[in-house]
Amino acid sequence: MKQNIDSVLNEIKNRLIPDGIEKLVLFGSYASGIPSEDSDIDLLVVTADQEMPKSFSDKAKIYLRIARKLEDIRRRIPVDLIVHTHPMYEKFQEMDSMFSREIKEKGRVLYEKDYASVV
Repeated sequence: MKQNIDSVLNEIKNRLIPDGIEKLVLFGSYASGIPSEDSDIDLLVVTADQEMPKSFSDKAKIYLRIARKLEDIRRRIPVDLIVHTHPMYEKFQEMDSMFSREIKEKGRVLYEKDYASVV
């Protein structure tokens, strides 16, 4: 699995970027370089949605939109997804929890939309 991780991550990126995601971050054991045989791929996906979901149902719809794009990959390889809209991600960072700090400090940014080039 270790040698295949980069190709899997590229496949994930290629599926999610056309959806207009803002950010894709690998965290956990693969980001730290110490995965075990049982490790899953931990990903934080920040969507371009500009609203804070008003209900669990709204949040689930956003999650499912992303998860469905990776459905066949997730059948082959365990992928743990955290999906945030832009405002959810901002709030997540503001909370400054141990978990958010770990992602910020140890996570590997696989993709980040470059707004400077969108003029």
